[in-house]
Amino acid sequence: GNDRDAPGFLQSFDPETGARQWIFHTVPMTPDSPGLDTWPNLDAARHGGGQVWVPGVYAPETNYYIFGTGNPTPGYTGVARPGDNLFTCTLIAVDVDSGEMAWHFQTSPHDTHDWDSAQTPILIDGVIDGEPRKLVSTAARNGYFFTVDRVTGEHIVTRRYGATANWASHIRPTGEPQPASGKEATIPGSLVSPVEGGVTNWQPPAFNPDTGLFYTQENNGFNLLHLTDPDPRGSMGLGGKDRVVVGSGGNAFSAIDYRTGEIVWRHRWPPGGGGGRRPDNRRRRRVHGGRQRQLRGVRRSRRQPRLAHADRRHLQRAADLSGRRPPARPGRRRAASLRVRHVLGGVKGPAAFDGRCIP
Repeated sequence: GNDRDAPGFLQSFDPETGARQWIFHTVPMTPDSPGLDTWPNLDAARHGGGQVWVPGVYAPETNYYIFGTGNPTPGYTGVARPGDNLFTCTLIAVDVDSGEMAWHFQTSPHDTHDWDSAQTPILIDGVIDGEPRKLVSTAARNGYFFTVDRVTGEHIVTRRYGATANWASHIRPTGEPQPASGKEATIPGSLVSPVEGGVTNWQPPAFNPDTGLFYTQENNGFNLLHLTDPDPRGSMGLGGKDRVVVGSGGNAFSAIDYRTGEIVWRHRWPPGGGGGRRPDNRRRRRVHGGRQRQLRGVRRSRRQPRLAHADRRHLQRAADLSGRRPPARPGRRRAASLRVRHVLGGVKGPAAFDGRCIP
């Protein structure tokens, strides 16, 4: 769907005859479709993406099928589609008999990072403010956790769970994270977290009714996003942007309270990506035949870009969050101070990024 700018859809088929019963499009397809006001025009909406590619869940008490949708298109150049772009990156409830949408909640308005919200949601019979509620929760790829009422779609909780996510400026009164200005791809480069793969992705989460905790993986990292196609019409599909991963904020297995979105505990594990070598890359060990052997680490690819001083400052911040020091640049001693000066976009000055994460 990304490469062909096609509309996303969900279909229902008769299990006995195979005849199609209905089709539901995840983007506006007609002039009277709901959500059209969140697109510049009908043509943009009809080619707007929002693919359905990860299984959802069925709520028997309402006969709703609840699922998440993918990113809008063009994927990386949002200048061609101003607005929230409903119903992309959205949690949707559809009546199984009619194929009509019962409610929706958008988790990533105007996504420009390929952060699909297609993660499998979890049905929870819980208690909110002392009252029993039928709920549904999801940990989105953008680093935010959500709980909504699965009967009405009423927003209950929005909370950031990605430790380094910095793309949102604030939470709207209606519960959606507001994309921050300056966090889309720019020609000189924008520092954005999480990385394009997201804090989580297609991997299914879990819920334990005994503990009341929602369990999910957590991958934290930073990338520099460079705009390669400034055409105001945008780029087709996933074109128009280049990215460089500049650091990891650490990976974890996390337990989240569905009622508040607070992380109850994090079990950290070594990151699988980032700029530079692994901390144990010089000498790695393995046990073979009852004897411990030392292996020489994998040499860094020559194609991997070296980090400029400003980029290394971002990497230092990511290392602070993950509890480990960044690797020393080959042939150079690690700088004693992080107060570096650089040239960015033709302007000299101290590195402006202070590493703060916006809640």
